[in-house]
Amino acid sequence: MSVTVSTTSKNAPLLIHEGLPYIIDCRTDKKILWKCEHAKKYKCHGRLHTDLNNVFIKTVGDHENHAGDSRAGPIREYYD
Repeated sequence: MSVTVSTTSKNAPLLIHEGLPYIIDCRTDKKILWKCEHAKKYKCHGRLHTDLNNVFIKTVGDHENHAGDSRAGPIREYYD
């Protein structure tokens, strides 16, 4: 399960996993908790946990309110 790290339009870290974009929700001493980029717009409950080196640990919750876009990752990488 690979993850891709990019940036948002405001230069915040953006993680793309299986075509779904995540932004940082909070950090702890051992891991980073990411929330779906559409958490506010679509009230999405999708979350992802990585270690401090952005190595995937697990996903939490579902992306019930929207679909992922498999083209989003390569497009965002291209524009970085």
